[in-house]
Amino acid sequence: MAILAIVLHHLVSPSVVPGWHAVTIGALTIPIASPITNSWLAVNLFFVLSGFVIFLPYAAGRRALDSSAACFAFWRARARRLFPLLCIVSFVSVFLGESLLDPALIREFLLLVSGLFVFTKDFWMPPQNVVLWSLGAEIWMSLLFPLVATAFFRFGPSRATAAIFLSSLAVRFTATWLCAGEFQVNAYLDRLADSFAGRLDDFALGMLIAARWAERPATDRSARGLWLFVSGAAAVWLVATLWDLVSLGFIPRRYSCFLNPLMAIGSFGLLAGALASCNGIIARLLRNRALGAIGVACYSIYAWHFLVERAILPWIPGRPIGVGDIPSILLYGAVLSAVSFVSYRLIEQNPLWTPRRTP
Repeated sequence: MAILAIVLHHLVSPSVVPGWHAVTIGALTIPIASPITNSWLAVNLFFVLSGFVIFLPYAAGRRALDSSAACFAFWRARARRLFPLLCIVSFVSVFLGESLLDPALIREFLLLVSGLFVFTKDFWMPPQNVVLWSLGAEIWMSLLFPLVATAFFRFGPSRATAAIFLSSLAVRFTATWLCAGEFQVNAYLDRLADSFAGRLDDFALGMLIAARWAERPATDRSARGLWLFVSGAAAVWLVATLWDLVSLGFIPRRYSCFLNPLMAIGSFGLLAGALASCNGIIARLLRNRALGAIGVACYSIYAWHFLVERAILPWIPGRPIGVGDIPSILLYGAVLSAVSFVSYRLIEQNPLWTPRRTP
């Protein structure tokens, strides 16, 4: 669901601008389609999900981080997961149709595959494949994971999460209040506010949910799960509405630093609701095989979708979508599906760096 929302954002963002289908009552403007105009917020959910799935085996006691060897084992496994696809996508993004001997392009490629591009101004959002910015944050969150996990075990999940939430809020406050506009990349992203330090609270929230979930074995709480999920969706809708009001100028941009904790509440509701609804309607929805097929390949879909879109729908940044563009959009969906499936099978699941796990 998260990856579909992100693909939707890059597909319709020129057509569905902030305030799209807003209702005006006197001097009051009420955006009613904000979840569509701000579907990029699914990136927050991705960071939460990463923290959850990475920390869960440690929270449940199936793995440990009690030595330097265990830390290196984690980093090695994480590198196997992230870097093969990142290297190939970065190579295609930088060198497709260009000279392999261009020093500037070689430097850009090395910045991307090393993860150091997150510390640069020109490549924080890589121009050839802008979506890679979040993978840079993911890399550095993974590097920090052993330290954060140690804090969880030593000080408790709640205290550690609270401290990280305050530190990330301080980073975003610095970006939007003390250095207003200095690090802003576009209408939504800021190199400092959306750095791995500014977004670490999303990752820690996922870890907190994993810690609490590991303490309580799964039981059927379908009714509670449904209400949690619906409440989370309502919080996400509220955050999307507030972002529309920021984009329209009704709320000063500096206040956007406080929207991430509210989005965290929405992410918590969505994930906790899904976990609690073992046999309810939410569980049946999320166990849909089509969604599952998309979900397992979400990394490949995310990494390739911007490149495929620009190859098949190069007019999107320049003009809105029209009815006559539907055949091209269907072609885009088919090509992206094929590329992502091949990428998942041949790159993500390649036995050279993804050894088969024994039962």
